[in-house]
Amino acid sequence: MTGRLWRIAPVAVAAVLAAGLWVALRGSGDDPVSPWIGREAPAAPLPPRPDGPAVDIGALTDDGVVVVNFWASWCGPCRVEHPQLQALAGRGVRIVGVEFRDEPDAADQFLRALGDPFHARAADEDGRAGFDWGVTGIPETFVIDADGVVRAHYRGPLSETMLEREVGPLIAQLSGDGA
Repeated sequence: MTGRLWRIAPVAVAAVLAAGLWVALRGSGDDPVSPWIGREAPAAPLPPRPDGPAVDIGALTDDGVVVVNFWASWCGPCRVEHPQLQALAGRGVRIVGVEFRDEPDAADQFLRALGDPFHARAADEDGRAGFDWGVTGIPETFVIDADGVVRAHYRGPLSETMLEREVGPLIAQLSGDGA
């Protein structure tokens, strides 16, 4: 029994360490270690979709708060998050959807099936914009104030609880609608 334990122990320890490292690096929700919080959003326009212009975040924030969401049709957690994006859009929040390494037709089909919450859409086919924004995995969501400053960075899917307790109140506060 002791010999068997010694063979299993290194694997178990490695698994626990790997899981801990993954959680530490991945983060969740409003991640205080995000380098973006309190900094201006990347200035480069987001790449255009085949059927539209590039998306200039600076121009959009001239009219107030903007949410930027990196997503893809092939992403399971993005499908889980989608109702929360629909709810935000229903409240009048302007959301820019950045299709991360996705096929335009697949993204269109996804949005036809589930609804399109996006005020504007960009296509990050090669992942360069995601790199510029520091995206480590999708979905990732950034809340940007009227001055173009990132006020929150959420890694992973937004949940209904996050929307009610964090995201919604933050957007309301930044929009001058109260806390």
